[in-house]
Amino acid sequence: VLPALAISNFITAAEAVSAHQHWFPSRAAEYGPHMQQVLLMGSALSAADYLACQRVRTEIVRRTSALFLDNDLVATPTVAITAPAVGAEKTTVGGTPMGVVPAMRHYTRWSSLSGCPSVSVPCGRAPGGLPIGLQLMGRMDGDAAVLRAARAYEEVRGPFPVVDPG
Repeated sequence: VLPALAISNFITAAEAVSAHQHWFPSRAAEYGPHMQQVLLMGSALSAADYLACQRVRTEIVRRTSALFLDNDLVATPTVAITAPAVGAEKTTVGGTPMGVVPAMRHYTRWSSLSGCPSVSVPCGRAPGGLPIGLQLMGRMDGDAAVLRAARAYEEVRGPFPVVDPG
């Protein structure tokens, strides 16, 4: 089974091709390099590839739903890194080199792929003052519970301090 992040990338790319079919590739020069890459990857996928990814997604949804039989919420970091420098393309997460974009999507893709609601709330600051987010994810159709939990967390945490960038 391909990792969930790869499955999500394939589904996103295939669906982006469908959404942009009237403008890409005829107006490819008007797209940024990252979006061009996504659309080219999506164009290379077959219907069979897309359906295989959807089958894996269905299994991810099933397993995620099973997780919420015994749990009301799952808490994760919102992203694997703090805000990168403008233009940065590479970073390291837990000693593993990876692209900035995958690092930024690492934790949020699970809720997107499974269809479960999630919310991010600020929960602290890294050395240097950059904010850190806490992602709360709940069961399918559990939007209200996720939002109540986020509000309760914010009430207990108190006001999030503003840091003077200067």
